[in-house]
Amino acid sequence: MDMLKCIETFQPVSVFQDKPLPDDVLNKILEITRWTPSGANSQPVDYLVIKNKDSREKIRNMAKEVLAMANVDSMETLYKFMKETGTMEKSGAKEVPWDEYMNAPVMVVVLTNVDLRGTEYEDFHHFTMESQAAEAHVHSMMLAAHAEGLGSMWNKYFDPERIKLMFDIPRTMYVAGIVLLGYPKYTPKAPELALSTDPKLYPKRPLEDMIHENKFDLEKWTQFQLYDPWRLPRKEFLRTEKYIRPTKLTGKAGK
Repeated sequence: MDMLKCIETFQPVSVFQDKPLPDDVLNKILEITRWTPSGANSQPVDYLVIKNKDSREKIRNMAKEVLAMANVDSMETLYKFMKETGTMEKSGAKEVPWDEYMNAPVMVVVLTNVDLRGTEYEDFHHFTMESQAAEAHVHSMMLAAHAEGLGSMWNKYFDPERIKLMFDIPRTMYVAGIVLLGYPKYTPKAPELALSTDPKLYPKRPLEDMIHENKFDLEKWTQFQLYDPWRLPRKEFLRTEKYIRPTKLTGKAGK
């Protein structure tokens, strides 16, 4: 797949087929990912590959606990909200039981060594050898998976200290995320096609809204804040499509 097309068409996936991920495919994805650069070539990232079902279930149950703290106490609660906002219909999402949610056959815990620093790079420690490198690897891994026809999800629904205890991870390692990998059961529509009024499926900001030349354009930025769906009153974004921007995929604008 063309690199630019890969980036443009990527969508995270949370429901996977009950199908194992071959080792050669997994290794290809990890091999591509390891080429991700790091500041000062510090190379502080490690991958903990989780295939054991019991371990994967512990991670899923931890996610369930975190979602419950956000008042999503069941899949029914989640789908109720998605139906109210039009997300279910417009994104092509399907109702599945909890057993099928975040059920990837492989989970990769992406770690970075926060204590990896040499004398010559001491001053760059906080910028080159911690979370930024690992998060760049997460992004590369998900794009590589998409290029191979797989689905992926960046799971942050966990307690990093519990993850460390669970898998004997050293204290000096930072847990950047857990990447779920597998064959998607279905792939949601791109936000530009879904045109949902739910901010989670809002179209990408137009490039002209994001670029500031030579000096920060405060007036332009302020205008964006007025129409940012995450800042609108809840009654507004549950309701109408008037804030939907035109997109290059649809050419449609809100009224």
